[in-house]
Amino acid sequence: MSKQKYIISNLVFGNLYPDLWVQNQLKSLCDPTNLPALQDKYDVEYVLFTDEPTLQHITKHPNFTQLTRWCPVHTVLLHWPADADQFASRYNLLAQMLQQVVPEAIEKNAILSAWVADLVVAKGALPKILSHFD
Repeated sequence: MSKQKYIISNLVFGNLYPDLWVQNQLKSLCDPTNLPALQDKYDVEYVLFTDEPTLQHITKHPNFTQLTRWCPVHTVLLHWPADADQFASRYNLLAQMLQQVVPEAIEKNAILSAWVADLVVAKGALPKILSHFD
């Protein structure tokens, strides 16, 4: 029996969000009761929208390494104009992220979660959330 595909997409960039993401979200996501608990039933893929400086920073963190043990991480690089107000652009970027990952999820018949960098999940939250799709 094939596994259900599950895509988690996220937007991580700037001065504040990368550390929140690796220290809090990834720690909760990689808790044994969350992402690891999905391995038998779900084919999980993580799509990360970020920029090059952020990518260089976050890939050095042990929680990022832990994430890559549980699922493939696909990176979509953002490119900023020199005068870009990155913080003010966050909602437009979230919309662009969705425009890019929704068609992919439809094509793969996958469940899609669009997250933000400062989201933290409780122990056992992912299996409980996904059980509503059974």
